[in-house]
Amino acid sequence: MGTIEGYDEIALGAVISTSGRKGRNITQSGDGSHGTYGAGTVFITLTDDGKGNLIDSHGKTVGKITGGKAIFNPDTTVSIPKAKYGKDKIGEKVYSQTETELTWNNITYATKTYQDIYRTSFAGFDYVPAGATLASNAVITASYYDTHPATAKSEPVAVSTSIKFVINTGELIIPSSVRFVMNGKSYFDKDGSIYTNLNTATGQADKIGSIDYSTGELILSDPIGAVSVQSLTTSVSAGRTDSISFITPSAPIRPSSLTISATTLDGKKISATANAKGEFDSEYILGLVDVEYGLASVKFGKWVNADGHESESWYNADAVVDGQIFKPAHVFSSSITYSTVAYSYLPVDSTTIRIDTVRLPQDGRVPIFRRGDTILITNSLKQTLGSAHKAGQTIQLDRTDLDRLCITDSTGKAVNAELWDYDLEAGSITWTSPLDLSDYALPLFATCTWEERNRIHSVDIDGTLTLIFPTKRDYPLEDTYVASVLIGGNLQVRASVPFTQRNWTNVWQDTRIGDEPLNRLNVKDYPIVLTDDGAIDEKWLIKFTSSSQFELYGQTLGFVLKTDTLQDLAPINPSTKKPYFTIPKQAFGADTPWSVQEVVRFNTWGTLLPVWVICAVQPSADNPKGSDGYTQVLFGDTTEI
Repeated sequence: MGTIEGYDEIALGAVISTSGRKGRNITQSGDGSHGTYGAGTVFITLTDDGKGNLIDSHGKTVGKITGGKAIFNPDTTVSIPKAKYGKDKIGEKVYSQTETELTWNNITYATKTYQDIYRTSFAGFDYVPAGATLASNAVITASYYDTHPATAKSEPVAVSTSIKFVINTGELIIPSSVRFVMNGKSYFDKDGSIYTNLNTATGQADKIGSIDYSTGELILSDPIGAVSVQSLTTSVSAGRTDSISFITPSAPIRPSSLTISATTLDGKKISATANAKGEFDSEYILGLVDVEYGLASVKFGKWVNADGHESESWYNADAVVDGQIFKPAHVFSSSITYSTVAYSYLPVDSTTIRIDTVRLPQDGRVPIFRRGDTILITNSLKQTLGSAHKAGQTIQLDRTDLDRLCITDSTGKAVNAELWDYDLEAGSITWTSPLDLSDYALPLFATCTWEERNRIHSVDIDGTLTLIFPTKRDYPLEDTYVASVLIGGNLQVRASVPFTQRNWTNVWQDTRIGDEPLNRLNVKDYPIVLTDDGAIDEKWLIKFTSSSQFELYGQTLGFVLKTDTLQDLAPINPSTKKPYFTIPKQAFGADTPWSVQEVVRFNTWGTLLPVWVICAVQPSADNPKGSDGYTQVLFGDTTEI
């Protein structure tokens, strides 16, 4: 028997709760995991009936209150679910086989014994009574008030009241199955919370409490009244899990967009959002997501101190990390939801963008940073120099240790570099004398740039670049850019050795076709002259129309000019106003005339690095606002020979 002593008289409405009873654990395994599906601890609540009797939740009298003491029998009987299974015959197999030899014809016969094969299937639960005794370390809690208090006072307080639904041992309340009426109002549960005053037109409701699906206890802010349960569903196998793996219907997904939510068995709402690296690292949710394929795997629980948990079913000594172990938390499978943003790509017509889309990635995104690539880190500061300038004046800039400096006027026109000297290390400019700035719109501006080249060691999926070398300075976050670098390699103008042939065959071949004529260009003594600002990649043809006159053609340029051997051959490049090449007139010779239809073939190579610049504009219903642009910078080292 259990006895609780109080004041001289215990008022009506006393509540006595006991916990710590030894019950039966119901466990289930089969998917590689092991979780407790029953209750090792049984909670019993006793209340007085106003007549001095203590009754349990079933209305059975189990004790009494007399002389300020509550006396009751702590032992009770609980209902435990017992699984039922059925079996169906699905075939038979050979159980044994014996051989019998018949002597009259020397034939051996085999005698076989067959055994039926059955399949066992789950058929539901039966509830069986089981005794629950009070453990030696059990806790008994009594709530009551004295009818003769020494002092009395009153003050307004915020009170949370509770309701407890009696559920069978080992069962859980199914989320979104609870609905009851109290004090004329209808209440329902959703994701571990209790709501009332549902507006069916808008779907809004007032949240007034919470529910623990594992114990059936409700904590409410509304006053307690008579409860009429309209629906409540429990289950032994309530679809619970402590981990989940899934793949999104569409991929790739946008980094940092995947959010997972779930409700634990005690009604707690938990959620987490993956970071840019695809990691879930919240208090109750850990895991990873591959944004490229939309594959995610998470587990529910939290890291706790390993000490003191050695007796838990989930404890594994090999899983202890720095004194911590991951404690799994079961959630309702039906409560797990996720949201994310997935990319979808529309086919692009090659004739519209005039690019062969077969050579583009499927998602249309072209990576500009790869492992081993050279990059340029740059930050520019634009400084106003004002409108008053005079010859010989030195202007100190706002930055020192510069890597690049440019002076422009108010329209963006670059000021001729011959008008000013500079000191990049000191960060200053000095106007030359005399000074004439009449061609420029004042005020002037100085663009002071810090920049350096580096190489990429690795590229992370979140866009983080790991560099091979440390940077030589700290760059401000604002207006600092990382640009890709196109390496042109060693660029040098050059020309092939000219060769002659008797006539033109309309074949731009780099070797002679037919017999070799006697005439040839003397480029040994009078070499072809090329310059970086004039030479291009081209195949050239000199076609003689008389003994001294000829026409010049290019394979891509077509007809270039008509001239003769009495002057240097120096066709002008219209883009740079410099000659494509120069062949001295002496190279044609003076004594031996050229024959009509004879041709001279040679090739030239320039130092131009072809670069394609494409501006990608995303389709939108809104008109573009503001301005956009880019900066191209040419870096190079020159060697004069």
